[in-house]
Amino acid sequence: MRIISKPIEMIAWFPTKNQPRPLRFRIQQADESYQVVQVHRIQEVRKERLAGIDSFVFRCESEINDQLRLYELKYLIRECRWLLYKM
Repeated sequence: MRIISKPIEMIAWFPTKNQPRPLRFRIQQADESYQVVQVHRIQEVRKERLAGIDSFVFRCESEINDQLRLYELKYLIRECRWLLYKM
């Protein structure tokens, strides 16, 4: 996987106070169109602290363009912001 670190629009569920659960996200393509991706499975969740920035990193699996793809989503806790981190 390569690092992308691109901001995305996310629909997430917050079942507990500590950790969100991503459901689906929308990402802007190079041609200014949007692609919606449904999060099919979350394989791993880890809490990370990098340069003093706390975040949750979700390793997920989805069907994108008729292929099963692995990717990582990052939720920056202090900024309440989501990134498509790796794909």
